[in-house]
Amino acid sequence: MNFTWISVLHFVGPVGAQRAERLRSAAEAEAGPGKHPYFAARGLVLDQEVEQALQTLHKRNPGSRLQVVNVGCGMDTRPWRLHFPPDVSWTDVDTPEIIDLKRKLLIEQEVDMGGKQAEQPEQSRPSRFLLRASRYSLLGHTVSSEAGSFKEALQQTAHDPKLPTLWIMEGLLYYLGVAACEALFKDASELCPCCSWVIASMVTKECMHAIQRAATEGLCNPSFYFHSNYEDLLGTDGKGGSGSLADGLGWSLQRLTPDISHCLQEGSAMCYPAYPAALMKAPYVHQLRDVERIALLMRK
Repeated sequence: MNFTWISVLHFVGPVGAQRAERLRSAAEAEAGPGKHPYFAARGLVLDQEVEQALQTLHKRNPGSRLQVVNVGCGMDTRPWRLHFPPDVSWTDVDTPEIIDLKRKLLIEQEVDMGGKQAEQPEQSRPSRFLLRASRYSLLGHTVSSEAGSFKEALQQTAHDPKLPTLWIMEGLLYYLGVAACEALFKDASELCPCCSWVIASMVTKECMHAIQRAATEGLCNPSFYFHSNYEDLLGTDGKGGSGSLADGLGWSLQRLTPDISHCLQEGSAMCYPAYPAALMKAPYVHQLRDVERIALLMRK
């Protein structure tokens, strides 16, 4: 099944529930029982980590405005779903074409984006989906290995480098080369104070090599190609200690979770990626049991 960018807002209400069930059934038929809920499982794990990190920042910085920068946001809807401390500003960042699409979908679905947004018409009735963050903004920017490019782009927004910040990097880093990951972490470290946080999903080296092999064998679209794994950022021992790329850029690893499937157990169901059926038939992909982990890092 070819999943393109689909707004989760299309799955609201009875008709939306029917759409969601059709997609779920199709995904299960293609990937096999128990293997379709992986991305939903990862989203739930990240939801919990984001809420916990924001509560921690709030307790450590009482009375301060907090910032969230969600890099590679896609169609993420956390600003309308999660529970936030008072005064949280949220910025979604993705490539310009994805941000244009997201803005279009948000406007079409009459979503509250917090004040007058460009191209958002005046609404004669209340928004269907109320913003739970205090402020919301969108930034179209393509992350690259060019040092300072992300920093320059974010500085054009209302982002304040003096305010405690939570960075979210879900499903992003392994699509970037190590040089681009380094540039992103370096820019982030210069755009927030000490004790700010990063929550990032990172694949294992075994998963990266399996997907690289599958791509070269034509079992998946080349866009699935993975370019980095958590050892590239946290060192071969995965502890983020002295000498690791993250540590050298000013980030201290606080926690690296086990594989996401162990973070969210659903009975005996295993939550592994619903990759294309041809890819799942490759034994070296199907047999993976350590796929992706969540790293929590703090600005030193």
